[in-house]
Amino acid sequence: MEQLIITEKPSVALALSEYFGRHGNPCSREKGHYMTQDKKTCITWASGHILTEYEPGDYNAEWEGAWWKTPLPMVPKPFKRKVMKDKKPLYDHIMELLKDAKIVVNAADPDREGQTLGDEILEGKTEGKVVKRLLLNALDDDSIAKALASVKDDKAYEGLYKAGATRSDIDWLIGMNLTRFFTVKAHDGGYPKNETEAVGRVKGPTVSLIVKRQKEIDEFKPETYFTISALLTINGSKVKAEYDTKDKITNELEASNIVNHATGKDFVVSSKETEHHEEAVNKLYSLDTLQIDADKMEGISAKETLDALQSLYEKKYTTYPRSDCKFLPESQKKDAIEIAKAINGKMATEIGLIPTQADNPSLMGSAVWNDKKITAHHAIIPTKNVPDLKDLTDTEKKIYLLIVRKYAGIFMKPYAYEVTKVTGRIEGYPFKFQAKAVTEPGYTLFYPKKKEEEEEIKGDIPINKHYPVEKVEKTKKKTQPPKPYTEGTLIAKMANIESDNEEYNKILGKIKGIGTPATRADIISKIIKVDKHVEKKGKYLYPTMKGKQLIEILPKVLTEADYTAQMEEDLTKVEKGELSPEEVIKKVVEDITAIVKSDVKIINKQYPCPKCHNGYLLRRTYKSKFFGGETQDEYQCSNPECRMAFPVVKDKPKIVKCPECGEGYLVQRHGKYGIFYGCSRYPDCKKAVKEKDFEKMKGII
Repeated sequence: MEQLIITEKPSVALALSEYFGRHGNPCSREKGHYMTQDKKTCITWASGHILTEYEPGDYNAEWEGAWWKTPLPMVPKPFKRKVMKDKKPLYDHIMELLKDAKIVVNAADPDREGQTLGDEILEGKTEGKVVKRLLLNALDDDSIAKALASVKDDKAYEGLYKAGATRSDIDWLIGMNLTRFFTVKAHDGGYPKNETEAVGRVKGPTVSLIVKRQKEIDEFKPETYFTISALLTINGSKVKAEYDTKDKITNELEASNIVNHATGKDFVVSSKETEHHEEAVNKLYSLDTLQIDADKMEGISAKETLDALQSLYEKKYTTYPRSDCKFLPESQKKDAIEIAKAINGKMATEIGLIPTQADNPSLMGSAVWNDKKITAHHAIIPTKNVPDLKDLTDTEKKIYLLIVRKYAGIFMKPYAYEVTKVTGRIEGYPFKFQAKAVTEPGYTLFYPKKKEEEEEIKGDIPINKHYPVEKVEKTKKKTQPPKPYTEGTLIAKMANIESDNEEYNKILGKIKGIGTPATRADIISKIIKVDKHVEKKGKYLYPTMKGKQLIEILPKVLTEADYTAQMEEDLTKVEKGELSPEEVIKKVVEDITAIVKSDVKIINKQYPCPKCHNGYLLRRTYKSKFFGGETQDEYQCSNPECRMAFPVVKDKPKIVKCPECGEGYLVQRHGKYGIFYGCSRYPDCKKAVKEKDFEKMKGII
């Protein structure tokens, strides 16, 4: 074997093997690789990252024990990586093939993460070998041929690898150190010992977005205002003209006066302006835009969308799922007609017929064909393998149809319509309305029919024409707070997050926000299900008390996107050789050290003390000398001047007002006949109840 090509995923290895086969060098499938007929080239694959960062205990036994005993910060020197247990067979196979290769080609994805993934496998294993870099953006024949003709020395991308490895090391330092630090502080402050206070470079700003939005909602003060509408009939169509004012009408008497003066009068046309609009499908789906539409149109969560998309990809029905690109390479134009014909063969009754003539100007001139905007992958599109919809799960079907409809749109003329804006007066008061007329349905033919927001009015509307007013009415309304985030709107915000610093905004725009299309769904899922910083009610996301307090106690820099922008600025310098990885890591360690040496206090504020109203009830487990050394489990007030304690029932404090005096609370006592519950105001109130009777009583919480 002369050459070993290592791809990031099996699908790329298969595409390369099929390409060689179509160009005179067929490949045979062997266990874990493909071999060309001439035995000169072997193609094998990884499966995402095969190596992972060491765990703290792998570096130092002292870092493996109880977190509260661990000296912080933990700073590995040097950072090391190990093979993931479930991927060791893959790694071992690559190492075996590597022994015989003279030339090794890193064919992982053409971005920083792909460079890192490939180079970390090869690091220290290629002495005496030539190492090359193959950059594949797409898997059609023209794209593969172009990439093979442009193979470069892998050494040219050393800076990119250093930047990728440094990014991984930074996230290790932040995650491992600050998660331990804040978890210990949280446990000290009464949070359950089995919960972790996970902190991350992307998690912090994400939770902060939800906390800030909830604060805006909580602090929002609604204002009452009135709208006024007049019902007209114009050329046989019912039209609602709205009172035209820049300022809201907040005085009901003013609104009533306008209604009274306008009732029974005529609407006199003052002006008319018609605008022509066209909307074409200029972008296809990336993972994040698909997740946004799936959430908005189908109520499917980001994680469910990614899971369904992964399944469709593995079944070869759609292209690579974790793409951040919305465009296609020019070289794939020739495949578009074949894909459309395949879709027509099975989907025509579901979505309609896609026009498949070869000279389709809408298809050929579509803005989605743009080589300059192709990233590591192209947009998510259907393949020539079209499924029977009955073979898909309900979620897979909905996701697949979203992708197909979007793709079908590039074959159609733009959706075109005219909007006619009409202004007029009723007894001197300005009113306005607009009418919409669709002139070309275009791509909307593939979507379920939606009711137009504006009336379609046929015929002319002459200037100075009088139209009788049939009815005038005022409507009382209130200004509305911003809506909580959904998973879809949160992903959109993460991808377009902003900073107060304009330079950072440029960086964030370039890297497309915080997180990546591949990680955002997982981050959202974890802050809900694992970290419990956020809860999902219906489709909306709300911060928990734990999430709110996390943002209160985290340093400001870790609750904003600025830290990611700063990091990316430094990593760009690493890539260019202007900064060493060691210099960047040193800055991060200094930031982390300042945090872990600070005197941060966390208090679980879930249960405010009902007695003193100053402290919070924190769960305590201890051996009591008053109860014969028995283990006591109770919720006790954090206020040292109060220390009121309540029994634990179903992991919550059971708070029962004294039924006798109505002022004290029933607390656990121990008498010669065992446990009973007496009023906290003893001896002023001597109310006592048996344990079995207390169990039947209903608590406040």
